[in-house]
Amino acid sequence: MAAQALKSALTEMPRPEYPRPDWQRQEWLNLNGVWDFRLDTEENVSDYASLQPTDQFDSEITVPFSWSSPLSGIGRNDAGTGWYKKTVAWAPAESGSLVFVRFGAVDYRCDVWVNGIHAGSHAGGYGSFEFEVSTLWRNDAANTIVVRAEDFDRSSQARGKQGYGEIRGIWQPVWLEARPQAFIQSAKFNTKIDGTIEVNAAITAHEAGEATLRFSFADQAVQHTAMVQLAAGSNAITTSFTVSDPQLWSPESPYLYEGELTLSSGSHTDTVSTYFGIREICTALFGDRSYRWITLNGKPVYLNGTLDQSFHKTGYFTYPTDEEMHNEIYLLKRLGLNMVRIHIKPEEPRKLYWADKLGMLVMEDMPCFWGNPDETARASYESEAREIIDRDYNHPSIFCWVMFNETWGLKTNPQGGGVNGGAGPAELVFAANAGVGTRHLPLGEADRSDKNHRGQFSVQL
Repeated sequence: MAAQALKSALTEMPRPEYPRPDWQRQEWLNLNGVWDFRLDTEENVSDYASLQPTDQFDSEITVPFSWSSPLSGIGRNDAGTGWYKKTVAWAPAESGSLVFVRFGAVDYRCDVWVNGIHAGSHAGGYGSFEFEVSTLWRNDAANTIVVRAEDFDRSSQARGKQGYGEIRGIWQPVWLEARPQAFIQSAKFNTKIDGTIEVNAAITAHEAGEATLRFSFADQAVQHTAMVQLAAGSNAITTSFTVSDPQLWSPESPYLYEGELTLSSGSHTDTVSTYFGIREICTALFGDRSYRWITLNGKPVYLNGTLDQSFHKTGYFTYPTDEEMHNEIYLLKRLGLNMVRIHIKPEEPRKLYWADKLGMLVMEDMPCFWGNPDETARASYESEAREIIDRDYNHPSIFCWVMFNETWGLKTNPQGGGVNGGAGPAELVFAANAGVGTRHLPLGEADRSDKNHRGQFSVQL
């Protein structure tokens, strides 16, 4: 199977499907496949502000695979700086649309140039990010994208358990996406089992004006419309609606309310395909027991699961195909399990989609760093944790976050463990305390709440 996956990836576009089935637009272009490449193993940057794109490339790499993995076509387990280049001609269907270049994940520091002009920088090996490149993009000519990915395994980097195979450079899909001048940046669904749905949406608008935000789910059985007044720039919108006779999400019955969000502003429309599951994660005391049970939809749930290293021997931590992600969740179900812990890494959105769709509770880990918990490591960790949790907020399968595995990342300064001390109201957090093994995770003080609708942890600075 490994040889077949390697051959397939080298002859076809790898991972051709849209990377985010939980947040999908129709107008996009997949940039996976062959890129020009060069690997520098020397550290030679003293001033990132003066960086310039290179025009020297000596090999080819298959994106989106780590340059250390066999599927990349490079297969070098060397720390260093990877340079990538791709030339592409593409234009949005509608004149005046914005163009974004999006990255599923790049390890670790990433700089991007479009047609020789710096588009942006990002630090963090596991979070998704994007740059708007509309003013740099040529709709009527070829465009050159250059990516610089630096990974020198610094002690402050969140790396997790990469010993099976290193994550280096681009290791999740890359794509272009078009959006109108006013678009939905994100929407977080907070659900209750009585059918109450609260949505906190972020909308970006080029200019002020009135707009209509429409919700349509379950083959139009669930409809809601909110009139919003937008200011130029970023807008925070909160609205709510009620689903009558709600069908609850659980491993036994993983019902998803699939549909669309539509923002209409002037003559332009932004449509996002998405979904939500109605469920509540809580903790509760039962009888004369002194410990608390995790409950799903008001009932205690016995977690029967396994540890998932989420590793593939040809792609390392990048799955060769969507089918293999589906099959991993499917086989867990066939084994009679209802829970999986993704070990010391956040999972790809497509695999989380299959957990949502097939019904598998997910315990999601933040990757640890291996140095001392100083301010550099703490700031990087908190920024990356917020980025990842914001991205994966709506997955009904995720019922908790493991912020630290054993004492990894908490080696010296005990105050470094305060990252989860400011958890928001009614949020479930697992944190392994000093001396407690990875197979037994106690509920910390932050999670002794009676209500938790999202089952996720918010980092507060």
